[in-house]
Amino acid sequence: MNTPRVFVNPSDVRAKWNSSASTIPFGSAVVQGIGDDSVEIAVSELDVVIGLLANRDLPRSGSKVGGDYQDIQLRGVAVGIAGTGGVNAGARLTVDSTKPGALVEARPAHGVTVALVGLANRSAAEGELFEVELSGPGASVTG
Repeated sequence: MNTPRVFVNPSDVRAKWNSSASTIPFGSAVVQGIGDDSVEIAVSELDVVIGLLANRDLPRSGSKVGGDYQDIQLRGVAVGIAGTGGVNAGARLTVDSTKPGALVEARPAHGVTVALVGLANRSAAEGELFEVELSGPGASVTG
C-alpha cells in the first residue's frame, strides 16, 4: 500500500456543502449539487466532475445554512479512491459507474466522451487511497 501525498495551491480549493442524501467519503469524485456551493458524489463516467473531496468525509448537510462545508480540490495532486480492478500508475482516470466516487482507468469506446478526472501518480488496488494528478473541473477525454 502506498501513502498518498497531496500538493495543492490554495487557489485550487473550494469550500462546498453536501446536498446529497448520504455522506460522501474522503477522496471521492464530486459533481455540482442541486444548491449553490453544493456537491454530490459522482456516479458515472459521463458526469462533469469538479474535483475530489479533500481532508475528510462530508456528512449530508441538507441545507446551505448551518451546513457542514468541506474542501473540494480542483487541481494539483489529490487523494482518490481506486475503483473496480484498481488502477495503474500513469493511467487516465474517470468515475467508476459501479462504485460511486471511486476512480477507474478511462477506456472510452471510439467516439465516446467521458470525464477525465486526472492521471494516476501511483498504482493502487481496489478500495485503496492513491495519488491523482487532477485535470481540473469539467475535463474530458474522447475514445
